Amino acid sequence: MSAISQLAGHDVTATYNQQKYRNQWEGGRIMSQDLLELEQKASQLSVDERAQLALFLLETLEPAEDGDIEEAWRIEAESRLSEIERGEAHLVPAEEVFEDLRRRLA
Repeated sequence: MSAISQLAGHDVTATYNQQKYRNQWEGGRIMSQDLLELEQKASQLSVDERAQLALFLLETLEPAEDGDIEEAWRIEAESRLSEIERGEAHLVPAEEVFEDLRRRLA
């Protein structure tokens, strides 16, 4: 172990090699240089920026037919709003709901 490694309290060379191989071999496959660079850049983002990036990446994995799901939810929301406006929906104040839950969980 080198003097610098001893000062750091661990084997810096081993840590470097572990990181190097982790970057090249991830999950049983070799990662592309582009992916390695993106990973490195992403690690420098703020927590909020990483969350936004994660959301973006997750959205790109969703099937294209999600537009149908969004449309169905839009229709459902409009239907519920119409029921409220017509006085057909039974509305319960939030405080009443929470108080009921507190009683049940006590």
